[in-house]
Amino acid sequence: MRNLLPQILYEKVKKNKNVIILLGDIGVYGFSKVFGNSKNLYNMSTLEQSMIGFASGLAINKKEVYVYSIAPFVVERCFEQIKLDLCYQKMNVNIISCGGSLEYSELGCTHHCPEDIAILKKLPNIEIFFPGNNYELETLLKQNKSGLPSYTRLSKNFHNLKFKIKKGKSNCLKKLKSSKTLLIVFGPSLRFIEKNLSNLNVNILYYSTIKPFDSKALNNFKHVKKIILLHEMYIGSLVSDISLNFNKSVKIIDFGLPIKFFDTYGSEQDQYKEINFSKKKILNKIMKVIKLK
Repeated sequence: MRNLLPQILYEKVKKNKNVIILLGDIGVYGFSKVFGNSKNLYNMSTLEQSMIGFASGLAINKKEVYVYSIAPFVVERCFEQIKLDLCYQKMNVNIISCGGSLEYSELGCTHHCPEDIAILKKLPNIEIFFPGNNYELETLLKQNKSGLPSYTRLSKNFHNLKFKIKKGKSNCLKKLKSSKTLLIVFGPSLRFIEKNLSNLNVNILYYSTIKPFDSKALNNFKHVKKIILLHEMYIGSLVSDISLNFNKSVKIIDFGLPIKFFDTYGSEQDQYKEINFSKKKILNKIMKVIKLK
């Protein structure tokens, strides 16, 4: 997704000279190869908080702004600026991050960010997108025309399935009236089960838009007794979005990342192995939940 992003935004600039891209000292080489010496591209270095304020000022002057940096730096470090400069004033600024969750695992806690979506979705007036592959990234950026602040989390991971997506809508990948279990998968996490969809005796919903959350899709599954969530954020990040839409008691099993600091050295894959978050382990966990009465 990171490699495709410069070209997607360059196409926007060619069609609209009011599109401005601000970089937080990430992707500078890749963007420069595509943009050259364009006056629509600026590297703001590691001044992320100032970058958000600068972006707000551009948006006030009718610019369509895209801000790109690493997730912990552009979300956690800039939370107050996002809240006040963007969301409160409904500025047309689109934040795009890379390196969410543990993708920069080797660089330590400063570069970990499993909580980005959980904290941002509590703010009013912001839309949140979680594309699962290049096609979804391009589609969501094209469809995002609300003029509100937005956050798009890129990933180095991706799934290989292709189906039409629509901003603000989920995709029903499988519907079984006989099953009392609903599996809800978010973004690139679909890769964990994509080769086993036909073998899972379960209803499956897929979300590439987190906010606005497509709660209407859940109306088709009011008969279920168990809901499994599969994602790469801290456990609990998305539970309220689901539970508030069910009047009766429904058991929610949340397969996400444990709420802890990942302070042992290793790659994302190493960290996932330590917490039993591999494709095989996840599939086994899902199968056990399906069999539970």
